Amino acid sequence: MTCAFPGHTGSVEVTPDIAEELLKAADQYMLEGLKRLCEAAISTGLCTDNLASVHDLSENYNAPQLARRCVLYSLEHYEDMVRTSPHPVDAPFEHSRPASFACFISV
Repeated sequence: MTCAFPGHTGSVEVTPDIAEELLKAADQYMLEGLKRLCEAAISTGLCTDNLASVHDLSENYNAPQLARRCVLYSLEHYEDMVRTSPHPVDAPFEHSRPASFACFISV
């Protein structure tokens, strides 16, 4: 994925391997377009093993699209997660604040 910035003739390629660190910087400097590209790149690697940590990342760096993708992933893979998880059903989000799920009602 690439992003061009106003006044800049080049572009930035966001690959999954740099997306997490780039998301942190984009959030710090309020580069919303770059944040969206990072969210999209990170979400391509979602799996049951990293779902909780990616959701925490979305909460820590104000990445609502990434948080929604985490919830959608968990809904789409619910049966697999329950079948293979040795933890309770809500384990992927046990560290999340309950208030954070209010934004998912509109999904």
